[in-house]
Amino acid sequence: MIALPGLRNRRVVAQRSAGELDAMAAAGSLVAAALRAVRNAARPGVSTVLDEVVESVIRDGFAEIDPAAKHGRYAHALRILCLPVVIGWLLITVAVNIAAPRLDEVVKNHSVQLTPKDAPSLIAMKRTGNDFQQVDSDTTAMLMTEGQDKLGDAAHRYYDQIAAKLLRDPNPVEHVENFWGDRLTAAGSQSTDAKGACVRLNHRGNQGDSMVNTSVDAVYKIVASVPAPPGIKAYLTGPGALAADRREYGDRSLHKITLVTIVIIWVMLFIPYRKISTALLMLVAILVGLGAARGTMATLGHYPSSGSSRSRRICL
Repeated sequence: MIALPGLRNRRVVAQRSAGELDAMAAAGSLVAAALRAVRNAARPGVSTVLDEVVESVIRDGFAEIDPAAKHGRYAHALRILCLPVVIGWLLITVAVNIAAPRLDEVVKNHSVQLTPKDAPSLIAMKRTGNDFQQVDSDTTAMLMTEGQDKLGDAAHRYYDQIAAKLLRDPNPVEHVENFWGDRLTAAGSQSTDAKGACVRLNHRGNQGDSMVNTSVDAVYKIVASVPAPPGIKAYLTGPGALAADRREYGDRSLHKITLVTIVIIWVMLFIPYRKISTALLMLVAILVGLGAARGTMATLGHYPSSGSSRSRRICL
């Protein structure tokens, strides 16, 4: 299009030479032939085959397709570099997953306190522990001993062994409110039917942090290490144990949810692509991206130099 002198808003078609008109006619006939070939080859489920049909018609007419015009410059560059890009993503995924433990282990070992330090109830609990000079943590627990019949001397001996190990080892707990171990105060921590008794513990660490997880695991091991008399069992409960069990058993159920999600994603990919291989290839790409994201979060949470305590808390 060119503008005529003196006429600002009027434009006319530029004159073409005979050679240009012949080239335009030849290009138009090739496009028409390609469209006819595509119409004849179109079938349900056919996708990439149509591109091959168009290229075949154009090449048979002694013409070439500009790759940049066909895919776009950025898409063309990405197509050329597709193999290095895929290899790079795989190397990144492997590197970040080798550099740090699994994400669930990092969350367990580097979890942080969730309770606000300026909460009135937390301040009161800290003050109580300091006033009585017993504990410095805010995580309590209850160790319950239960029997099918009334608890007798065998249950007391079983309980005394557990309490002795808890008091002898300074790592699991900060304090044991050992009322049931004293005959004078035993009735105050015993059930009305005398078939159950409980003792209060104070774990090391604050609710939600990794020290509590370690303390809970240590108490579980001590309870399991003492042989229980027939018909008698011991249970650990409380905020610390509940949080640790929620994380562990929540991870187990999360694995099942992840497998079901992967199957659903593959079905949703298969519906539009209608090819098993294509849907699997897209699913592998999604899983590689997910692996890279999980590895990156695990690396950021595992190494202290990877960010501030606030950023690590957000990651975990």
